[in-house]
Amino acid sequence: MKITKRELKNLIYENLKQEGLVDDIAGAASGAYDSVKGAASSAYDYVTGDDEDLGVGIILVTDADVLGVELKKLTSHKQASEYLDKLGKFIPTGHAYVGVIDPKGNMTGCNFGPPVCKNPKGIIDSVLSANPVPIMTSMTKHVKKGNVGFRPKNGELTAQQAKKAAKYLRDLIGASGKLTYGVFNELDSKSAIDEIGGAGCKAYSIFPVGLGGLEDFDIDADNCGSFAVDVIQAGSSYFSFRNLGLGMTELLTAPYLMARALPGVANHAGTI
Repeated sequence: MKITKRELKNLIYENLKQEGLVDDIAGAASGAYDSVKGAASSAYDYVTGDDEDLGVGIILVTDADVLGVELKKLTSHKQASEYLDKLGKFIPTGHAYVGVIDPKGNMTGCNFGPPVCKNPKGIIDSVLSANPVPIMTSMTKHVKKGNVGFRPKNGELTAQQAKKAAKYLRDLIGASGKLTYGVFNELDSKSAIDEIGGAGCKAYSIFPVGLGGLEDFDIDADNCGSFAVDVIQAGSSYFSFRNLGLGMTELLTAPYLMARALPGVANHAGTI
């Protein structure tokens, strides 16, 4: 007896259904479809830049002795003051600033450093502000908001836009003198801005440290350079201290040395 192709298909289907395999196959196909659909959507977002948080990060660095003057105020000990003078001659401390631009062109700029925190709220800031020492104290996060007047395209700025954005950040936070800038494209602006946080006090240390394990007593102390790197790193999966190509001690004690490394790791770099 001969059967048609349609009858054969129906027969196979009924046998599979009796074995409970039809639902398994349908479920697997549906899962595969969802997986492919999700992957396609992610690929589309990556290629088109269809990410509502994709923005740009900026680091500014100066060789001006912004910190040294403030540190000398923290001690009247002659020997300590002389040590700081010698330290400045051999290791140019400099100062670093950081800014983040969101997809709408809004900029959040931050200057973390002097003066010593005047309005401490938490126990750590209160202790560090009341008993400041040159190695560790509590300094101020000055946070400013503005708009650069143009939007990153797919999370990127052109070289011309990058220089304009760097100048805008300089003016927004009140930096002066010759500055080296590095601009980092395709940054998760929300995560980076969250890392900056609001204006106020933050533990400051020439040598960045993280101390925890004690209940209600965690210290995350940065200098201006390590804080700037933390902000960029918060919005980037590929950027870290290692990208700067400097010895850890050099970087952590001399933010100015970042200026020499920025051209090699940033999407755009220059001086203003």
